[in-house]
Amino acid sequence: MEKFLSTIGISFELQMYIIIGVMFLLLVFCFTMLAIVGNKCKKLKKRVDESRSEENDKVVSATEKKSTDYFETKIDDFAKKNNELTEKIAELEKITAELEKKQEKCFDKVRVVRYISKIAGNDKMDFSVGLTNSKSGGFILTGTNLENGSMQLDVKTIKAGTANVELTEPEKCASERKNKNDSL
Repeated sequence: MEKFLSTIGISFELQMYIIIGVMFLLLVFCFTMLAIVGNKCKKLKKRVDESRSEENDKVVSATEKKSTDYFETKIDDFAKKNNELTEKIAELEKITAELEKKQEKCFDKVRVVRYISKIAGNDKMDFSVGLTNSKSGGFILTGTNLENGSMQLDVKTIKAGTANVELTEPEKCASERKNKNDSL
């Protein structure tokens, strides 16, 4: 190449400047190409990141939607069961109130008191049976052995713990609602 340039009449110094200039242009061209490729890579990377981000958003939103739907379904199921149980509890409370009203009328305490009669010459046992409900209402059935061998039966009613006639000591014991020794 030196001979070609010398035949044209270009000196050695000028030849060196031309070579350095061409190398400089090649170097500028390479850096320009690197800058262009780098810029293209950045744009491509940005697009890939955006694409991944959109896909992740889609996946996350789909997952969130599935989770939200699942929990909403569970909450709805819980609310339905809660309503059903509330209705059943109200129904049971109503039935319980009805049973308590009926129970007030039923006898729930029976006491039997046996005792020796204070009538002279009578060695047989007499008895008093008290049947009471939760409001201390009911009746007392008293059986007394008579001298001729027969038995007299008396019935006395009780309302709210008060008898319609005066009670004897065994009848009072039979009408009590407390648990005590039943014999006198």
